[in-house]
Amino acid sequence: MLLELAFALSASFATAETPVKGPPVNDVRCLVLSYTFGLKANNEAAKKVAQSAAIFYLGRIDGRFTSTQLRAAVARERRLITPQSAGSLMQECAGKMQASAQILKSISR
Repeated sequence: MLLELAFALSASFATAETPVKGPPVNDVRCLVLSYTFGLKANNEAAKKVAQSAAIFYLGRIDGRFTSTQLRAAVARERRLITPQSAGSLMQECAGKMQASAQILKSISR
């Protein structure tokens, strides 16, 4: 439910039709992967990591795409992600999220 809301919100955040420079395709890829893994995860721990990652990457792309650009970027990433690459790409996305969390933790001390 939370992820569905987050995904719906991403569309509403991207309604401004101002073009953006260099969309962060890797962030979109990670959003797509995280959302998908969150829906399909078999265990609760994996599901929570994927849901957290989806929210993290949604925040990273907020305001950087028009709705048209976001739809195109999501469609492009869906075509590029294969079942063989999805697991390693998701690990990379989770690692990127963890690294950002560590930076935030170190700053807050």
